[in-house]
Amino acid sequence: MHSAFQIFTPPENPVLSLEVQARMTSKEIVRMNRFVVLARHFFDRFFDNPLTSLDGENGVRAIQILCFIAVPGLMVALSLIPSYFIFPPNTAPRAYWARVSDHYFYVMYSSVAMGAATVFEWNLLFPDLIDVQVLTPLPVPARKLFAARIASLAAFVSLSLLATGLFGAVLLPLIAEEPSVLRHFIAHVIAVAAGGFFTAGFFVALQGFLLNIFGDRFFRWISAALQGLSLAVLLIVLFLFPLLSENLRLLLTSGNHAALWFPPFWFLGIYQVLLEGGRALPVFFQLAAKGGWALLLVLSLACLTYPLAYRRKMRSTIEGTVAKSSRNRLAEAKVALLHSVLIFKPAQRAVYHFTTRTLKRAPHHRVFLSMYAGAAFALLIAVTVELRQDNTHLALVFSRHGLLAAVPIVALLAVVGLKGAFLSPVELQANWAFHVVGRRPNEDHLVSTQRWTLLRSLSITATVLLLVQIIGGAAFAHIRLMMAQLLVAQGLCVLLIDILFLRFLSVPFTVPLAYSKRNIAVTVTLFLLLFPGYIQLTVDTALWTEHSLWHFIPIAAFFLVTHILLQRKQRELIRERADWPEDGYIDEFPQRLGLS
Repeated sequence: MHSAFQIFTPPENPVLSLEVQARMTSKEIVRMNRFVVLARHFFDRFFDNPLTSLDGENGVRAIQILCFIAVPGLMVALSLIPSYFIFPPNTAPRAYWARVSDHYFYVMYSSVAMGAATVFEWNLLFPDLIDVQVLTPLPVPARKLFAARIASLAAFVSLSLLATGLFGAVLLPLIAEEPSVLRHFIAHVIAVAAGGFFTAGFFVALQGFLLNIFGDRFFRWISAALQGLSLAVLLIVLFLFPLLSENLRLLLTSGNHAALWFPPFWFLGIYQVLLEGGRALPVFFQLAAKGGWALLLVLSLACLTYPLAYRRKMRSTIEGTVAKSSRNRLAEAKVALLHSVLIFKPAQRAVYHFTTRTLKRAPHHRVFLSMYAGAAFALLIAVTVELRQDNTHLALVFSRHGLLAAVPIVALLAVVGLKGAFLSPVELQANWAFHVVGRRPNEDHLVSTQRWTLLRSLSITATVLLLVQIIGGAAFAHIRLMMAQLLVAQGLCVLLIDILFLRFLSVPFTVPLAYSKRNIAVTVTLFLLLFPGYIQLTVDTALWTEHSLWHFIPIAAFFLVTHILLQRKQRELIRERADWPEDGYIDEFPQRLGLS
């Protein structure tokens, strides 16, 4: 009976209109500091790179980058534990110059890591077109925008420096067993921080100086090349660490004046002077003095040039630049030659020129390729250059085995770098044209991509081969050796493109990044395992081919047969993909363009 009258009782949670619910909501307004919001926005943009991150995962990407920076310091500290304690086969404490070499690693790594981070974020140190168009119309004073950018830059540099030197600062003083652990900790922190701030401040001052002296237009013209060159110099310093650490005593005590002008040695001097005090060698006092004055000069230049360059950059971005259009007859002749020799069909020409013009107009891809080229150049220098002792002096000489390995290294890195650029989309919402004509590329599209890559990789490899012949001198003067290297280089370019592009069944720059992401740890591990064997095999093949002209025939036949088999396999994959059922993305893509 009681349950029968429940229908007349008011409900416990009555249904209210939206107007009533709006009145019942407590009107609590959260006020956020505009400066904090701006600083967070600028800081997030340091990790919002279209080449490496997806929407909404900036936090994850930031953690991955910081862990990547911090891991080498941790691994080196852990590897040094057996060296500092008397375990078999160690029967004596670690030698003095070996300890100095350990200190040099952390100072050098801090300088290189901070310099690389600053170079990688080169384009975000100053306002760009997005900042001007979005933030300038807001009721925010220009002074507050500038202060927020300075705060975000300081936070980025400090966080990167913390990740670079944290594990070394904690672990090395504990395992080194110096007379004073606290003094060792302070010396380590100051020297590592000084090296990092010097390199970061140097690149900020360099960018500010170029913007103030030459203007924004010239700076944008040389920016990508300058980034690649800067990264190459930094990585050369990193890759030459084993050579320099083994000869550190001879470099610093032989009276070599060139060593006194090597920046990482300056901060090594600061490290040793702070750690040893008056017991430090005289050369370390000279290096420490140079390091202190250099740090003061660089930071002063950065503080002086950055505000002026910031103002000039803002003005030039607002005013814009006038594009000059002129007819280039040489380019027209080159295009006509390509159409008659290399790319014949309209579909092939469309993909070929789409790839070329995208790389010319996409700044992030130009920066990526420039920095990748710088890293490849640094690796070549590390492989081909070695230190040779002549009495009490050291001289840089070229290694014959390193010069022989230069060609296969360049062939591999060129193909891998270009494919990496192709896997990074420019703007997926602008790919509507490919959905209209058909989402799945056919054989003509893929052939055009491979020919585009082959033409560039062959040009780069041939240039390096010519440089090797010039540098090698008499050791590479034999015509048969040059022909063998040329054959192996061309065959490698063709086969590497066939292998790496075997399952690349898309038009360049149109693949979503989520589909092209791979496990970085697995990729790096495979590279480290296979790369030495690949180099040794190709070098031995070139030397074996040189012995007789009859050896050229089986090598050329191997390249030709393998190329035909891989091309046949790719055509089978294309036919299999054509039989797959269409997904619903093609019907939905107009709604995903964001036109509303």
